[in-house]
Amino acid sequence: MIYIISLRGVTMRTKNIKFLKFVIIMLGIIFTFLALYVLPLYANSMAAHYPEYAYLKNPLLFGIILTLLPLLISFFQAYRLLNLIEQNNVFSARSTNALKQIKRCALAIIILYMIGMIFLLIEDTLHPSLLLAGLSICLMTTVISMFASILKELLTYAISYKNENDLTI
Repeated sequence: MIYIISLRGVTMRTKNIKFLKFVIIMLGIIFTFLALYVLPLYANSMAAHYPEYAYLKNPLLFGIILTLLPLLISFFQAYRLLNLIEQNNVFSARSTNALKQIKRCALAIIILYMIGMIFLLIEDTLHPSLLLAGLSICLMTTVISMFASILKELLTYAISYKNENDLTI
């Protein structure tokens, strides 16, 4: 949505974009902090309390930290997309590429979580709560992937329509 209402010289659109950029940066910082600092501390504590499952600590930490990479890439692409919107350059190939990257990152997260759940199932350690959490993450990520794909197709159509109109005198 594009707002034209001006509030003390700053448009509402600019405020919304700046807020979304702030949220993306904060989410990136929070998820990175949780994955690299809090989660290893929690994993060490759980390994001490449940030594029979201590052998799972490193593979699970590796998998979750590996999942952080596509998440951060998708945050970066969303930030780039907001920059393009802010510069009124949303109808470009860079926008469709950003949406394509977000879709690919979402699919990578789904694959990584499915591999992790299969690993836990093979090890006979897949607790129903872990299954529910993993499937919830996969479902949410599937929705994000589908939404990015639909937006990419709509944007591609809008770009071709805009290019056609630009050629018309």
